[in-house]
Amino acid sequence: MSPPFDAFAAFTKSHIITFVIGSGATEFYLHADAISRLSKPLQALINGGMREAKEGRVVWDDLDDDTFIRFTQWAYTNDYETPEPDVQHDIAPPSTQVDPVTNLSSQTEKALYCVMHKTDTARCHKCSGIPGYGAMILGNGDHNCVKCKRPFQIFRCHECHQSIKLAACLDCRARKSKTAALIRAFADSGHWSGAWTPPNFHPRQNTKASEDYTNVFLSHAKLYVLADKYDIVDLGKESLHRLHLTLQSFAVYESRMVDILCLVQFVFDNTQDIDILRSMLVLYCACLGEDLAKCPEFQSVMQTAPDFGQALVLKLAEQFD
Repeated sequence: MSPPFDAFAAFTKSHIITFVIGSGATEFYLHADAISRLSKPLQALINGGMREAKEGRVVWDDLDDDTFIRFTQWAYTNDYETPEPDVQHDIAPPSTQVDPVTNLSSQTEKALYCVMHKTDTARCHKCSGIPGYGAMILGNGDHNCVKCKRPFQIFRCHECHQSIKLAACLDCRARKSKTAALIRAFADSGHWSGAWTPPNFHPRQNTKASEDYTNVFLSHAKLYVLADKYDIVDLGKESLHRLHLTLQSFAVYESRMVDILCLVQFVFDNTQDIDILRSMLVLYCACLGEDLAKCPEFQSVMQTAPDFGQALVLKLAEQFD
């Protein structure tokens, strides 16, 4: 929600302060009250006794222009724009593989899964890697679950519409899975947002392996780090919320695991030991499990971000308790 009209009118009448951003020293000119209203540290920076307040000039050389522009959007409107993913047109398709069941070959990389549906096995073998994440419910079935004995619904493959028969209902299958417990914990938005009620945000869905989501992830993470540094509480919660939703809906491709690892590296390089974003990423990576570990960059990140490696090992060890 944008600031009330009276508040907006008041800060547009305030004096102008210059922000010098990044290694290129790009200058931006903003209304002082639009920034100072966001937190006590920014109030002191803009209107206190510091040199920045006296000179009307703030230098943030560790911030890039795009992140600062999104911060400015937030300062004026309580909202910010998420960038589009980079499309890598020169990605070479994987080598041709022949499906042992269908005897069909393909050179198009298929999504492994969306993490929210990783334990949903109601898909036929042929279509198990196609985005769609599971099955369409047809109706009540004529058979009972072998575990809980309750009748459960028949499923049809999302892609080819072939009916799929399961011995146990999905609830019983999920409860049996350790990974499902991790996914349920990651999906708990209340754990990450607390009592705060986030505004509506609908992340863009990726559908191709050529869509590089590194900058999409980092756009939220960089704002989170800035918000944490200057105690901008609502921006911190909003950026965390948006990143959480984006990861929830992200279709995981083998060639896009590196996007997730770039996010992990940035967050662990720029946050403190006890941080909720760190915890969220460790839990998400634990949901990915061995699929993430297969990425060539995984070992490098484990070495350059040892806190991440230790936290991930401990989280995965909980599955064997």
